[in-house]
Amino acid sequence: MALDYGFTMITLDCSNHIDNSINEFTKLEIQKNYLEIDKSIRNELEEKYLNKIFSINDDTTITFKDIDFKRTILIYLDTIQFSTEIYNDLIEPLGNKIDFELSIDETLFSTSVEAHFFIASELTQRGINITSLAPRFHGEFQKGIDYIGDKAKFENDFYLHFQIANHFNYKISIHSGSDKFKVFPIIGDITRGHYHLKTAGTNWLEAIRVIALKDGKLFREIFQFAIDSLEKAKAYYNINGDPNKLPLIEEISDENLIKLLDNDDARQILHITYGLIL
Repeated sequence: MALDYGFTMITLDCSNHIDNSINEFTKLEIQKNYLEIDKSIRNELEEKYLNKIFSINDDTTITFKDIDFKRTILIYLDTIQFSTEIYNDLIEPLGNKIDFELSIDETLFSTSVEAHFFIASELTQRGINITSLAPRFHGEFQKGIDYIGDKAKFENDFYLHFQIANHFNYKISIHSGSDKFKVFPIIGDITRGHYHLKTAGTNWLEAIRVIALKDGKLFREIFQFAIDSLEKAKAYYNINGDPNKLPLIEEISDENLIKLLDNDDARQILHITYGLIL
């Protein structure tokens, strides 16, 4: 439908094709599940990647060791197959009329540089042309609040992901980018402006702030609806916002409603329920 209406950028969210539980598998569980993959596919991937060294630039190389390699395959093979089907069926027939982005950031764990390289390599070999790719970086990119985590570790992690994106000639994409003021300078310095930032939460929450200031009755209705709809919204977003840490909306005076827009838990809840609210 979006393509028919002439949208010029499409992001393919692959979260339903990434099994978060695999990241917690023991070595024995990884070995067992890996052997369930078709042997011809395993042989082909092992020939291309296992124990191979790939040079990204003068100071960055990537190596696929046994267990890490098999874990990566188990987590992301379905993502690649899903992306391939979507691209061949819907995107490729349009030629170069749209920007096609891949999102693998809605996971419970950071995207390893090995996984990023593997996905990019496989897509390239299949003739899939992406404009940008969004990994999950080190630290927490929670919705509508500032970056949580070690900035030095983020900088190192982001640099490596950026180098992979450069190597395969697409933009690195930063999702959940609203209010990430602590790391915006790092992103700008490393990329020199060549990146995609996905952000709508700041604008949305500031609009909600106006409602809290001007129409307490409407804001209370919106906020209670957000709380009631939270579990449904969390099927699409990973957040740490906890409604149990918030006061009951009926116990907040009209003049204090606006303070909820400075509360990290409230901001995240109002952020991810935007679609349901609208």
